[in-house]
Amino acid sequence: MAGALDAALTLDGTAAHILATAAGGVILQRGDFALGTVTTVVAQPLPFSGRVAAMSRGWALIAGPTGQLAAAGIGGVRAVPGTITSPSATRPVAAIDDGRALVADGNHILEVSLPIGITEPVLLTVDPGPIFIGGYARVRIDPTGSGMTFDDLELSVEDVDLGAISPSRDDTFDPAKPHLLLAGGWKTGEGVVVAKRVSTGEVVGKAAFDITDVWPDRDEGPTFSVTGKCDAPVVRPAWGGGDATPQNVDVFKAPAKWRVAIILVDTTTNTYPTAAADLNAIRNDWFKAMTGGVNVGGVVRSVTAYFNEVSYGKMTMSLVGNAVAGPVHTPGNWDSYFDVELEPDPANPGMNRPRRWNPKPTLGRRSSPRWSRPMLRRPRRRRRNRRSWTSRRPTRWRSWCGR
Repeated sequence: MAGALDAALTLDGTAAHILATAAGGVILQRGDFALGTVTTVVAQPLPFSGRVAAMSRGWALIAGPTGQLAAAGIGGVRAVPGTITSPSATRPVAAIDDGRALVADGNHILEVSLPIGITEPVLLTVDPGPIFIGGYARVRIDPTGSGMTFDDLELSVEDVDLGAISPSRDDTFDPAKPHLLLAGGWKTGEGVVVAKRVSTGEVVGKAAFDITDVWPDRDEGPTFSVTGKCDAPVVRPAWGGGDATPQNVDVFKAPAKWRVAIILVDTTTNTYPTAAADLNAIRNDWFKAMTGGVNVGGVVRSVTAYFNEVSYGKMTMSLVGNAVAGPVHTPGNWDSYFDVELEPDPANPGMNRPRRWNPKPTLGRRSSPRWSRPMLRRPRRRRRNRRSWTSRRPTRWRSWCGR
């Protein structure tokens, strides 16, 4: 066949993918054995020439001589991010499935991961890079070649704990290049955005994204999204003046009831024990300090009792679920989230000693308030008579109880 550079059978064996030269570059064609016809699948010139292998849904994988990869089909040409580092020319051998392919160089067979959804009828593209907890990213929707329009589609996230899609269209929305916003959830890990055809519920597009709790940029913070109802009360100033009696009393009343949640969180540096007895002992310590009561010098003290006493019974506190939750296991190590603060060591002039751990600026504004300083303590090791820097003052909690 004139102009043919490479060919590969389709998965069903009824046709062949053909790379051929044309005006302006290299294009992908399809040769149908039963009909004896050759049709152009993608008139758009490919970004590079190379070798071809069959993929599902009539798509083909093209590998360039210097490690570039691209998928080509009815929806157009979709470049695969990154390149394969190889000392010799590469060529595809076969697509294992829609997410993996085998690629050969001169001496090896390599397994290559392909982006999720690269052969789906609708191409979804999430802004590159991880999304910080509670952040957001754009999801771009390209229905080219699918026979569908943007309005035919509905986007969602498979795991709702990892995120949600906002269906609203902001001022930057372009009908010619539509996008929606993906709001990051509370859980870390890899999630998948799914596009479904509204009329049938059929999945027609997918894209992966990552949620992280570590932000590497100390100068520029992560994105931030707010979901749900946002209360923005009108500011009501309370001016002074008047006689010598107390002024502006009860203008902004404190809630009579406070619900407090205690959640155990650990890192990969040192995790909480898995044995039920050991873990329950830790939960019980926090429970008693908060509401159950701890006997200190013959007096039973707790956070709940303290605030009830100093408010003359006008303020009550309760533990959410009447239990300590967790542990929640974070994916990073301790040093990923906290910096040690030093102070002069009186016993060794000119030297410093650890004072406390502080959340790193890269931990992000959203998560910082959740790690209040009096509670920054690593899970205790099982060895006795050993204290970490953060537990040098084991009676610190007592200051919450009126010491």
